[in-house]
Parts: sequence; C-alpha cells; structure tokens
Amino acid sequence: MRPANDLAPEGLAAAGIGATSERVTAWGTDGHLSGIWTPARTPVQKPAAVLFFNAGVIHRIGAHRMNVKLARALAVRGWPCARFDLGGQGDSPPARDALDYRTQSVREIRAVIDAIEREHGISQVLIFGLCSGAVHAQAVALQDPRVKGVFLVDGYIYPTGRTRWRFVSRMIRAYGLRGFASRLWRFVRQRRASVPAGGALTPDLPDGAIGEGLERTRQEFDADMGTLTARGVGISLLFTGSVLDHFAYAQQLSDGFAGADWLSSVQCVFAPELDHTMTTRAAQQRVMDEVLAWAERCASMDQPVR
Repeated sequence: MRPANDLAPEGLAAAGIGATSERVTAWGTDGHLSGIWTPARTPVQKPAAVLFFNAGVIHRIGAHRMNVKLARALAVRGWPCARFDLGGQGDSPPARDALDYRTQSVREIRAVIDAIEREHGISQVLIFGLCSGAVHAQAVALQDPRVKGVFLVDGYIYPTGRTRWRFVSRMIRAYGLRGFASRLWRFVRQRRASVPAGGALTPDLPDGAIGEGLERTRQEFDADMGTLTARGVGISLLFTGSVLDHFAYAQQLSDGFAGADWLSSVQCVFAPELDHTMTTRAAQQRVMDEVLAWAERCASMDQPVR
C-alpha cells in the first residue's frame, strides 16, 4: 500500500490532485494574504476546512513541504485545505495595520476563516500549527468558535521537576558520561560568551514561551485548555525530540497539570525520535498519520462547535 505521504506526481494524478484543482488565491481584508486552496477530492466533503500557515519565517509550504503533503493527503480524504502566508512572510506583503505580532496574526487567520465561509460556505475549521504557528492556532481557537480542532507541534511547554533529570539521563545514555560532560561544557562556554560582563546565565526563554511576545503562563495555558475542551475543540499536542531539554518524558503534561479536568480530553504525543522540522521520511509519515487520525477524531466528535 502506498504510504500516506508518498504523493509523487503519479500519486497526485491517481488522487485527482493537480495544477487544475489547486487554486492560488488572495485572502484577508486587504487581499494581501497569498494562499493556495485545495478542494476536497471526494464526493462527500468533510464538515470543516483545514488551515496551514507559517512556522516562524518558513514559507506556507511548511518545513520540508510538510504543509503541502498534509493538505493533499487530507483533500484525498475529503478535507478541503487552505495554506497561506501571514502578512510580511513568504509571498504576503505586510499588513497596513501597525499591530503587534500576535494580534496581527490572529486577525489575519480569522480573516481567512471569514473568506472560506463566505466563498465556500464552510463555517468550521481545523488548524495545524508548528512552533509559533501552534501559538497562533491556540490564540485563534480561543477567540473564534468556528475552530473545531487544533494540532499543535512543539507549542507551549511547561517543564516539571523531573524534566531536567530525564533529559540528562537521556543524554548520558546517548553519549556516555564523558561525552555528555563535554557537550555540557561547550554549551556553558557558548552561553557565557554571549552574556555581557557582569550578567547572569538565564534560560533563553521564560517558562511557556515560544519567542519574544509569545509568552503564556502555566496558569493561562491551564485556563486555555479548560476553555477549549469545554467548547468541544479537538486538541492534539505533539512534542518532538528537538525540545527534549524542555519536554523530556511522556507523562510530563499530566504531571505538570495534575488534576486538571481537561487532561482526559487532550491527546498528548511524545515523539523523541522526531525532529522539529520533520526532516526524515519516517518523521513525516509519523506526523502524517497523527494528523489524519486527529482530523477524523474531530469529525466524529459529538459536541458541535458553538
């Protein structure tokens, strides 16, 4: 059987996906958001569209074209998809408004949802987000009840007391005690070289931060998950091996938020064998399988979006 992510030209032809089915479009209040619309390729369309956009400065195609592969695989299974560049990234010029990064991104994503509803009559969406894209997806879901599901890769992370010990033990098993000590010493020297005279060594980012201006405290994240799960949003969190120093073991989410009512409604996948940008075919296949399964779970959820 052909792997789900093996969408070579002959595979696309067999699935009915080609240059004539995908459409270049412009969304947003100013028409400044450049994107691609991939229609569903089944007689019966799924109830929501799936959105893909930038991760950091990566173009809308995604790391190693992962957004393209996911959109086309989903379309074959009945999910229409939109992938687009946020303002000032990829093919999209900056927006006219002088808003902060988070506010502008949320506004632009919601404008795309508006356009999809207006142009295609689809009033529900699922959102895939990687890194900063996960931050934007979570923020949009909190503000827009049309979001039925979010798949967040290496988004907000909250270490526990066990995290550092698990990370250190993994590194020692992988490199041996001497090899780990050598790597640790190189890291400390590099950090010291980057700190001004008299300064102190501190973590690159505070707890729960993806980048400057994108912080979310542990309490805020807890409240976010409670709000979204109560609304019936299908949430899947995936953490890769690229963030092992912050997310180091499978039970970390449940340990960090012990007793939270929303834990049973959120799927958390710890995949240390994967890298952040899904470089290998095996990594891409794993993410493909997880995303396809998540989308079907969202479609089968009994509670409708309100």
